[in-house]
Amino acid sequence: MSGQYPPGGQPGPYGSNPADGSGNGPDSTGYGNQPGAQPGYGQQPGHGQQQPGYGQQSPPSYGQQSPPSYGQQSPPSYGQQPGGQPGQQGQGYGGQQQPGYGGPGSPQSADGSQLGYGPGSPQSGSTMPPGSTPPGYGPGGYQQSPGATAGSPGTPGYLAGPGGPAGPYGPGPQQQQQPPKKNRTKLLVLLGVGVLVVILVGVIGGVVLFRNAQEAAAAKPPAAVQGYLEALAAGRAEAALAYGAEQPADTSLITDEVLKKSKDRAPLTAISVPVGKTPPQGNTTTVEASYRLGDESVTQEFTLTKVGDDWKLVEAFATVDVSSMKLDGLPMLINGVKTEGDAVALLPGSYQLTTGLDAIGYGDDKFVVKGPADEPDLPATTATLTKAGNKTFVSVAKASLKSCLAKKETNPSGCPNQIYPSSTQKVTPSSISWSTADDTWSSFKGGLVDTGNGNYVAKGKLGLKFLFSAKGTSNGLPTTFNNNAWSNQWRYFYITADLTKEPMKVTWESTT
Repeated sequence: MSGQYPPGGQPGPYGSNPADGSGNGPDSTGYGNQPGAQPGYGQQPGHGQQQPGYGQQSPPSYGQQSPPSYGQQSPPSYGQQPGGQPGQQGQGYGGQQQPGYGGPGSPQSADGSQLGYGPGSPQSGSTMPPGSTPPGYGPGGYQQSPGATAGSPGTPGYLAGPGGPAGPYGPGPQQQQQPPKKNRTKLLVLLGVGVLVVILVGVIGGVVLFRNAQEAAAAKPPAAVQGYLEALAAGRAEAALAYGAEQPADTSLITDEVLKKSKDRAPLTAISVPVGKTPPQGNTTTVEASYRLGDESVTQEFTLTKVGDDWKLVEAFATVDVSSMKLDGLPMLINGVKTEGDAVALLPGSYQLTTGLDAIGYGDDKFVVKGPADEPDLPATTATLTKAGNKTFVSVAKASLKSCLAKKETNPSGCPNQIYPSSTQKVTPSSISWSTADDTWSSFKGGLVDTGNGNYVAKGKLGLKFLFSAKGTSNGLPTTFNNNAWSNQWRYFYITADLTKEPMKVTWESTT
């Protein structure tokens, strides 16, 4: 009965064998795939419908045996006794040739010939000696069970493939090939390398960003000094003052007009502000800068403080005490702007003192503020007659003398030309004529004199030779008067004029 072992036998690989080994019995269908028979090679029932050739096994035929390879051994074919003739029935293998084993329709070999499954089949050409048993089979034509000598490793029919030993026609029920394990180590290494690269990129990027941030922070204080100096150089007072942390109470001298006059005399050029790479620590720092102010080279250290996110100059302007330069009775103007107090706020630059009067100046009247923290060297001022004042003074002195010479008097008041007739001499006024023998104005030069109480006068010394002529009587007799003796005599006079008053009054004072 199918599915049960017959007495004295066990099922073969291709169907049930009778107990007597005749090959004919119940369910004996030979060695092909008959309807209702067990599956053929590579299709053992109960093993996951394993397909033919699993493990790359193809059954060779005797007489046409291919060299067995590891994992690809070919089982011997059966169906004819060794040494039999074509078409003869092999002993113990059934009386008729089964389809698919040495007959038409059997598997083809590599050269196109049919693969027989028994020696003596029409295409086998086997030369196995009569009575020999095919490899892997015991007496009676039954397949040796696993563990037997013929199927053991090293014997024909043993297949050593992936997953361990297998039967002659493919892996056994417990020996199916398993897919190779994935190389997790390589994947982990690649992932580790990727993570390391990301970390390194992050670290390097972080370092670069940190360095850039540090350098940007370090550049802010020098940038403030640079902007401050450039604003001064351009004559933009308000822009320069904006870089300061504090603003002055009086900004009358911090104007573009004041800076323009400074720039005209001493332009600010050649600005150099080195930039470091280390940001300042804390809220204060110092920056050293160099520049030229006119013809003078200046190196100045600026102190800055942090105000919010910005850096501001602690001192953007200088506070200068000008009380020592003031002169009594004279106004003081700095770069054209009148000052009232004793201290003024000034930006770095060149400054000049004036009185606002054309004729009077401060003498040594210029000074320079090199930087906002600088204490400038202030001049020792004195009231002086300016060039314009001297010119004015000479002009009013000449006018005074001309006026005196035109007078029809022997001793005009306030004039240098004077003559005193005797009591017996009578001079006709209308006939009086005054003149000077030599022109000495080319060498005349005046100066300013402080007369006290805030009064200043221009004073100069002039030498003159006078000529006088007139008509009259002497002792009652008509006569002509002259003073030829004066023609060879120099008479010297001090001329003074108060240039602070209009109209200017000129006085003459004889030195002899």
